[in-house]
Amino acid sequence: MKTRTLLLEIGCEELPPGCIRTALDALSESFRRFALLNGVGFGETRTWATPRRLALFVASVAVKQDDAVEEIKGPPAASARDPDGSYNLAAEKFAASRGGALRDVVTRDTPRGEYLFLIKKRPGERVVKLLPDFLRAFIREAPFPRRMRWTDGAVQFARPIRWIVFLFGKTPLKVDVDGLVSGAVSRGHRFLSPGKIRIADPEGYLETLEGGGVIADHRKRKEMIRGALNRCEDGVPVIREALLDEVSFLVEYPFVARGSFPPRYLEIPRDVLVHCIEKTQKFFPVQSADASRLLPAFLAVVNVPLDDSNDVISSYEKVLVSRLKDAVFFYGEDLKTPLADRVERLKKVVFQKDLGTLYDKTQRLVSLAGTLAGMAGLDPAGVESVRRAALLCKADLTTHLVFEFPEMQGAAGSYYASRDGEPADVAEAIRQHYKPRSADDDVPGSAHGAVLSIADKLDTLAGCFSAGIVPTGSEDPFSLRRQALGVIRILDEKKFPLSLNRIARAALDNYPEALIPRRKRDATAETLLQFIAARLRTYLMETRGASYDAVDAVDFGAERGVASAAKLVSDVESLRRTEDFQNLLEVFDRVSNILFKSASSGDFTRETADPSLFRRDEEREMHRLRETAASAWGALDGDDYAGRIRALYAITPAAHAFFDRVTVMHEDRGLRANRLALLKDVRALYLEIADFSKIVKGAPGGEGGGG
Repeated sequence: MKTRTLLLEIGCEELPPGCIRTALDALSESFRRFALLNGVGFGETRTWATPRRLALFVASVAVKQDDAVEEIKGPPAASARDPDGSYNLAAEKFAASRGGALRDVVTRDTPRGEYLFLIKKRPGERVVKLLPDFLRAFIREAPFPRRMRWTDGAVQFARPIRWIVFLFGKTPLKVDVDGLVSGAVSRGHRFLSPGKIRIADPEGYLETLEGGGVIADHRKRKEMIRGALNRCEDGVPVIREALLDEVSFLVEYPFVARGSFPPRYLEIPRDVLVHCIEKTQKFFPVQSADASRLLPAFLAVVNVPLDDSNDVISSYEKVLVSRLKDAVFFYGEDLKTPLADRVERLKKVVFQKDLGTLYDKTQRLVSLAGTLAGMAGLDPAGVESVRRAALLCKADLTTHLVFEFPEMQGAAGSYYASRDGEPADVAEAIRQHYKPRSADDDVPGSAHGAVLSIADKLDTLAGCFSAGIVPTGSEDPFSLRRQALGVIRILDEKKFPLSLNRIARAALDNYPEALIPRRKRDATAETLLQFIAARLRTYLMETRGASYDAVDAVDFGAERGVASAAKLVSDVESLRRTEDFQNLLEVFDRVSNILFKSASSGDFTRETADPSLFRRDEEREMHRLRETAASAWGALDGDDYAGRIRALYAITPAAHAFFDRVTVMHEDRGLRANRLALLKDVRALYLEIADFSKIVKGAPGGEGGGG
């Protein structure tokens, strides 16, 4: 089949850098969806972007749709054939009524007998006729957070569209979009080559634009910036990948220029200084070669040649110094009031209308963090450090610095705590207690910070759930999903022996009766636990590659900790491919089935089996091996679930002998009850590890439904 290369470039006013990657993903997906719905074959897709353009390149696009085949059911074959087997007038009329001919009719077997079917073949359209629909659909549906009109027409986009390049092979496609007609003409760099540029063919797109001062491939542009930054002669640039991504979408051809600021501003705490340089100005800080100190300099990525950038850098320096002056003033004013004296001011800051003020939250945190610290195994001094950090951790929300730079919460409190003479572990816990702030962020490094972070997130979760603030769809104003995932990550990575059940209940019980009545706590605890457990299941499947059935087999509400539960899932995954494990599943299922079928018989009169009532060697052997396996667990590390599972393998042959030779439902009621109790004992031992009935047999690790 003949194919051509497709190129689409939508040129517009400068796009917000934060929406470009999402738009590129949507552009690629929009074409895939168009091709699938229309039966259009295609090859590799690539996307590129600058602040002024979004581009899609698709190789090997079929020039014609696949032919479509439609099958239309008709009358029963018996009523549409003559005695000699030929089709009669009824068959002919059926074909004609559906726009076909008798030669297109076939007979097919169906569950209701033989019927006639008309096979209609529809030749595929030329793809060039369909492509305008793809372009208009993408412009109409592109997922921008905000859209605008720039004419009286109905078309909206993130920014006004100024040109559209649409090539199918070397043929320009003319599509009218609100009066703007697509073609083969692009635009060069706004300053280096502001004129029109004709794109001769899709394959030459990148090279042609580079001749016009535009590096259209954002990946190449990003590496050009990285290389230029690393060629910094004095000092070493501090390169944060997120900032590098962002600035790569601010320029079409990158140039890196150096600016400076007065050294006196180095007295500002490092985090504050870096925030002013990176967050507010999108510049890169410069530090000494040993990374011990920042230098009074910054690197800026600009869209004009360095020969023309002096005035730009001078203006950058003035703006940065203005921000630094503000930071110095705010920092100095804040130091006049000790952090501990600011705690009272939290009484005037509402946390949530149904949950009190930030002062109320602080008092809860002191209690909950102390409780969790003890449960996590911290010594008495560590518990007191966590309680002190909990008392102070929200106080920086009343400072000038955090009011002006909200991202500094936590870091600002840490600096002020240190200046006030608080212990280093207290100051560091204050700094870390918001972590992880995102899925890509690290968990707190210190045990004190980790415990305080868990307490802070759990207090918010417990309070919001009790107040009926539960995430629905995309609505999650308190970021409760992120808070729950943060708790899970900390528990897993720090290996704290804290179960979800215990800490959720501790958080709820920490609230006063006036805010969470005791009559609501059991139901709220169950709902909250289900919510966190759902995040844990997703976490294990997405970050650990665990199979859904192995995850479902583990009880996350049990007393085992999150790290222990994660280890159990991992051990199950490591063993499930073995024959011994598959045999274990069979034994568990047979035991469970017998107990289930007998549940209504009234024979469960014994809590546990009495060995003195055994009558057959098979009973005695299964009981002995059950006890041996349970005893063997005592010699294993607490989280050696693989070892525990292997210890159960010894029961398998005895279980099969029991099933083959022992009548469980014996006519002697006492014997019957004792044998059912034996099976119940065996099943209970298995269930101490996992509910093996949830694991798909013969489908290890994603094959046949196990993944």
